[in-house]
Amino acid sequence: MSNQLDPMCISSLRSGNFEKISSIINKTNVNFTFQNQRESIQEGKGWTPLHLICENKPTLETLKYLVDECGANVNAITYTPLHLLCKNNPKAELIIFLLEKGAKPNGLTFKPLHMLCQANCTLEAVKALVENGADLTAMTFTALHYYCKRKRPKLEIIRYLLEKGSPVTNKVKKETPLQLVLRTNPTKELLKLLLDFGSDINHTNRILMTPLHLLCKNYPSIELMEQMIALGADPNTQTSTQGNTPLHTLIQLHHLRMDISPQVHFLLRAGTNPQLQNSGKKPIDILSNESINCSKLKKIFNQKYQTMKEDFEILQKRAELTDYKILGLPVHKILLEIRTGKDIETVEKILLNYEMEDIQNFFNWVYTGIVSPFLKIREMCEKFGITNPHSKTLAKDLKTMYDDDETKDFAIKVKNEEVRVHKIILQARSELFRGMFVSVTDNSNSVSDYSDRSLSTIQMLVKFLYYDVLEFPKNADMELICEELDDAIEYYQLNEYSALRTELNFYLTSLDEKK
Repeated sequence: MSNQLDPMCISSLRSGNFEKISSIINKTNVNFTFQNQRESIQEGKGWTPLHLICENKPTLETLKYLVDECGANVNAITYTPLHLLCKNNPKAELIIFLLEKGAKPNGLTFKPLHMLCQANCTLEAVKALVENGADLTAMTFTALHYYCKRKRPKLEIIRYLLEKGSPVTNKVKKETPLQLVLRTNPTKELLKLLLDFGSDINHTNRILMTPLHLLCKNYPSIELMEQMIALGADPNTQTSTQGNTPLHTLIQLHHLRMDISPQVHFLLRAGTNPQLQNSGKKPIDILSNESINCSKLKKIFNQKYQTMKEDFEILQKRAELTDYKILGLPVHKILLEIRTGKDIETVEKILLNYEMEDIQNFFNWVYTGIVSPFLKIREMCEKFGITNPHSKTLAKDLKTMYDDDETKDFAIKVKNEEVRVHKIILQARSELFRGMFVSVTDNSNSVSDYSDRSLSTIQMLVKFLYYDVLEFPKNADMELICEELDDAIEYYQLNEYSALRTELNFYLTSLDEKK
């Protein structure tokens, strides 16, 4: 008697129809195999009905019938039914059923977890395999690698895999999960998660591309750029093939008709050397006159960018001898902490140990020309103990923009409310510095009691507001900025800034004349 099933049964089994399946399969033939005649079944030789059903339209009812009533072998051949289920129908309840019936969570070659992480899996399905012994470290290209390579990886699944011991340092073609994720569409939270678990921010792949290169090549989000730079990403690493810096890689996107001027501006401020060449060309040489905002980009390249780099070096040098090192918080992480609204009190205490010049450098690096992540502004203001009247308006605006917004997508909001967003940014920046001013003076209400350090902080606020007018003349709310300047000059008795206010009036008048 042959132990092979007629290939004519295939269509009935693939249909998932329980009545048809139960009429064909019974205890005597449930573990019979199909003849290897169908090229459409890649691993057709040795497949049983359970394999074929798991590949197509499995239901819990069908699996129970085959396994419980008919005695199907859940571990038949190396490429098991569990493999096919994870690949094609990754439902948690079906996976749990096969595991409870003795299916092995680790195949001899390719692992079910690897196949699951390539499919549209859920956290429950991943947990089912991992909690039943799936090997997270199996093979060089681990399950985490496969999942990070997906188009839209879920933060909760990556977090779970990392917490359960998935390595972040296994290198496939010398690429880590962090680099694979940067080839997709990463979020700030996902990037931070991988870095928190030990990913190397400057790890290079086989052609010496760093994570910053990959970000500039695929999804040049300025928010992610500032996060990576704050964490110590080197903007001057060059690839081994052509010698591209991240800036070269970014400039090469101009053919996509993208406006990359904000990203170029940021990378230059972050310390990128615009003189570095790839195959004899500097980044500015790659630009063509057909590029979007070509003249604007060339103007950006011709400016001097020394402040951010020099300030960072000053802080880094002082960090070697001060509380930064004692607390185990390197400067680049301090910068990220203060810009994401975490541990503000700790950062404030550390900063107050420095001279005012260094504090100015610190905040100049963090805030000048770089808009802080907006979702954390309210939290930062609260931690600084802001009490002035404007803070209530700020909190209300932020609550309206984010608490009532289901998408929480900052980019969408900016597109529709550029002027309003910029207004709140200016207001938030004002609140932040005023709040710090209050906290370092123990809530003193008398201007005469303000220390020189606090006055300097307020002076910085005035400068920043003024620079905002010069940098964002199209989006800035001129009336608001003038009000902020007038309030600051009058309330804090900054008479020396009256000239600046006069200069601003001339500037606004010239803009009106141009219109």
